[in-house]
Amino acid sequence: MSARHGERDDQTSETASAADDLADRAYIEYENGDLVAAQVLLEQAVALADAGVWIWLNLGLVRGEQDDWQGAIAAYSAVVDRDPEALAWRGLAYEEAGDPVAARRDYEAALPLFPDHVSLLVNLGMLDLEEGRVAEAEKRLSHAARLNPASGWQLSDVYVAQARVEDAKRVLRRAVEAGELRAYFDVVILDLLLEDLMTARRDLEAASEAGLDWDSQDRRTILEGLEGDPSLRADLLADLNAKRVLPTLVKFVKTAYRDRHPA
Repeated sequence: MSARHGERDDQTSETASAADDLADRAYIEYENGDLVAAQVLLEQAVALADAGVWIWLNLGLVRGEQDDWQGAIAAYSAVVDRDPEALAWRGLAYEEAGDPVAARRDYEAALPLFPDHVSLLVNLGMLDLEEGRVAEAEKRLSHAARLNPASGWQLSDVYVAQARVEDAKRVLRRAVEAGELRAYFDVVILDLLLEDLMTARRDLEAASEAGLDWDSQDRRTILEGLEGDPSLRADLLADLNAKRVLPTLVKFVKTAYRDRHPA
């Protein structure tokens, strides 16, 4: 999901402008792959008065990408009263930190405020599924897939859990059509589970032609399946990803809070 932040009035303070400048430099470092340098600049930015919500959100993201989930939680907590959407990201950070109870508390607090928030629906739905709340997971992930068919990638896991393989393949193909190329991996796995090797090879070729950058381990796993390793097929479902939706760095998205959350 792409996070958003509030926009100040045109007459911003000098410290706020300095914070923005630091955050813009952090963005460049992030894009260049230097997370440590990006974090240093963002921490300098939030130490200044009037640092925008978006800067704190980016700090949480950068800390999380370095597996500093407690640091990410602290960053999101700093602005959760200013932008309740931070609850969605803090919930994810709690989950990654191994606290699903706190994660659920934040997700469920955010959902009434953002009932059509696709990434929130997905992350809460995947938590439901992991905790065996299959009916709730289906409800939330189906809603997400109606809003954005790419979320069929996650919804397919519900159908797999219910042994509804054809339904899983249907929503996965819709996800692919919507641009979620990672769903191809799951499509091929289901082909293999159904022992439809011809279709699996065709889907694998289509994925490569679509530009999906296969991880070497994924490629090896799939090719072994295509070669008919019977011991592998029983374990393929365990290779499905957790499929959480992660935050993305904020850049040039300065929509006013009142525009995002009309009264």
